[in-house]
Amino acid sequence: MSTEQAMRTNPEVMGRNEPVVMEQPRAVETEFWPDMSDFRRRFDEIQSEFIEEPRHAVKKAERLIDDAIDHVTKTMRERIQRVRATPTVATTPSRCD
Repeated sequence: MSTEQAMRTNPEVMGRNEPVVMEQPRAVETEFWPDMSDFRRRFDEIQSEFIEEPRHAVKKAERLIDDAIDHVTKTMRERIQRVRATPTVATTPSRCD
């Protein structure tokens, strides 16, 4: 986030006491990990808890990161296994003369 964007969303700079929820542009969910939206939702919840209980929110964020890494790792392993199990078409190797 740029300094200018941070100033627009910082409640102290804007003379407000409470932060204003601003919609952030989201990357289009790829078909590779379409179920990552749950992780994004959990992250948004943790961010909203940070002001009131920063230490607790950081611990929750660490667990979320661990969960996301485990999920991505498991998904990649499953995809690799599927690729390896897929029969391949035999081709004749090309020769360089």
